[in-house]
Amino acid sequence: MDAVRKILIYGTGPHARIALDIIERSDESFRVIGLIDENADQEEVYGYPVFHHMDEKPIAGISAGVVAISDNWRRSLVVRDILQKRKDFRFVSVVHPSAQIARNVEIGEGAIIMAGVCINPDAQIGAHSILSTASSIDHDNRLGVFVTISPGVFLAGNVRVGDFTMLGLGTKVSNNIEIGSHSVIGAGSVVVRDIPGGVIAYGSPCRPVRTREKDEPALRSRP
Repeated sequence: MDAVRKILIYGTGPHARIALDIIERSDESFRVIGLIDENADQEEVYGYPVFHHMDEKPIAGISAGVVAISDNWRRSLVVRDILQKRKDFRFVSVVHPSAQIARNVEIGEGAIIMAGVCINPDAQIGAHSILSTASSIDHDNRLGVFVTISPGVFLAGNVRVGDFTMLGLGTKVSNNIEIGSHSVIGAGSVVVRDIPGGVIAYGSPCRPVRTREKDEPALRSRP
């Protein structure tokens, strides 16, 4: 039996809580030691301690974990910061036990695959991507790094999604479509033609409505 690996979860928000729940349900090879959030005001999440930086004594020797932060750009900055401080750090992928993963699927490091996700044969999921609840990734899809697929998204076969792109709740994408990097597709959209990079697009059929900056938040904050 392989040794249990101690890991950290970066973040304390909803995605961190989901990642923690998935690990508890599915992977006896990982043991979560704590969560890290430099801006956190709570001391624990579900009984796990919260730390403010990776050099705190109880976790200083841990060199594996997952970044569970919803915003693609912020997630990438945290990954970059971790690797600058600790070059030997290794990112683990977290997969819910109810996810259906077909043969010859490639899942990059640091990915989070939530409950009810279906990934069909020969798909590739980029590093640090998040596939949310009940999303469907059909055959031969190619998802870039730091992609977010929201709940209930359906991608038909041979779809390409660029790095840092987010597909909103319930989006449907037809076969052989390419969506560029750093774009956001609005909730409920139906994508039947290619979408360029660096735009916000929505509708049925989905159309670009404006350009966006790569570090612009993908979701509106509540007032």
